[in-house]
Amino acid sequence: MFKQIIEKFPTERLIAVDIETTGESGDNNRIIQLGIVEFLSGKINEYSRMFGGGKSTYYALKTHKISDDRRLGEESFEERHEKILSFFSGAIIVGHNIRKSDLPIINKRINFCGKSLGTVRFIDTCTMASLAKVDVDDMKLSTLCEYFNIEYGNHDALGDARSSLFLLEKLLKYNVGKNILETRIFK
Repeated sequence: MFKQIIEKFPTERLIAVDIETTGESGDNNRIIQLGIVEFLSGKINEYSRMFGGGKSTYYALKTHKISDDRRLGEESFEERHEKILSFFSGAIIVGHNIRKSDLPIINKRINFCGKSLGTVRFIDTCTMASLAKVDVDDMKLSTLCEYFNIEYGNHDALGDARSSLFLLEKLLKYNVGKNILETRIFK
């Protein structure tokens, strides 16, 4: 299992990441769940955390099914930002559509604490699938998981992070003709 990832990144620490949010617009959009699948030297560790704060919109609640009551008493993402930053440090972050969605939202919430993600190395499986010209109707994680026969997390942050790591393994078999590892400096 994960032969392609081990060959491409034999000594790197990869963390597949996904978040669920309240779905509010702008500064009010809060992270309510973080899922991480850590991969190093063929070993996997999984982490999932709920966060308090914010009120989920009807659409977000319908999508991820995480009620505000379920999060009562949990620390906010911002209260845990130091631990999250230290966990991200030095890792290659993997996720589906993380370039446009997850990483900017995570950085925005960390900005509220006076910090940033800084320099991040990442692999976006949505971009990889597009470059590989996978024959599907859309590039949604659920669609690609169905195409590659991968169990889909169904808008649970940990499940979606896990699905992204399995999707990376499948997509590494394609020669996308460009370095899939990207770097971005977040401020």
